[in-house]
Amino acid sequence: MLKKVVILGAAGFVGNWLLKRFMSDSPYKAVGYSSADCNLLSLGSIHKALSSITSEDVIVMLACITRLRENSFRSMLKNIKMAYNIASFVESHPVSHFIYFNTVDVYGLIPEGVVISENLPPNPHDYYSISKLTSEFILKKMLSEKNIPFLSLRFPGIYGPGDKGKSTINTLFSSLFNTGRITVFGDGKDTRDFAYIDDVYKVVEEAVKRPLNATVNVATGKSYSILEIIETIKSLVDKKFIVEFKPRDSKAEKRQGHMVYDISLFQKLFPNFVFTNLKAGLSLYIKHVTSKKD
Repeated sequence: MLKKVVILGAAGFVGNWLLKRFMSDSPYKAVGYSSADCNLLSLGSIHKALSSITSEDVIVMLACITRLRENSFRSMLKNIKMAYNIASFVESHPVSHFIYFNTVDVYGLIPEGVVISENLPPNPHDYYSISKLTSEFILKKMLSEKNIPFLSLRFPGIYGPGDKGKSTINTLFSSLFNTGRITVFGDGKDTRDFAYIDDVYKVVEEAVKRPLNATVNVATGKSYSILEIIETIKSLVDKKFIVEFKPRDSKAEKRQGHMVYDISLFQKLFPNFVFTNLKAGLSLYIKHVTSKKD
């Protein structure tokens, strides 16, 4: 029997991309739920929406209140409640395995020079990252008691068509094509690792094929500064633009400066996986944006 992939949080950027890709290119049947279809804050709503779920199915959970939407004590509690509710449902309605979308923000503010690996103790520093780490713990603990394999994928930045300017890279593109300029806050030397959206799908598709019990950072292993990204964009667009530097807002949320990853565990779990390099990913994004404008 072919597995059914149940995507919770299908209305968002990544969830919507996964749903479309599974529906068009995968041998698996895919069903997506937004918060309107399946409210994870309500056990009744979960039972109603997922009543047909079977032990052959796989749940992919992206649903949460993101940092950009709200980063408060209230949103933290809601995210934790969503994780508890879906775990409680799966306890009585077992699935083949469970895939959870987490974030590398759970490691917190890391001293410069420290390479991020799964062995690094989590140290969340805001409501959002606390909620993601707590949710991961709840799901892992409750599902393990039912012997349901649980895979937590801790992602860095994800970029690609459809993000509506919310990620770092999409913000750069949005500014470039709308105003002809890119604003850099600070010196632009902070480094990040970015995963292209279709690579995210390929990782999840591979994880659907075989149950995994693990917590793994999904990173390319190559970090870039904002300045390096801008230089790459310059080499790809036939358009002059202005780069302006502004000081960081002193009231803005503090974020990690340099993020470099040890991807050895990912390579072990997903052997032979090849990420889209940044230049190729940016090129694909530009083609998407320009085709929309045409």
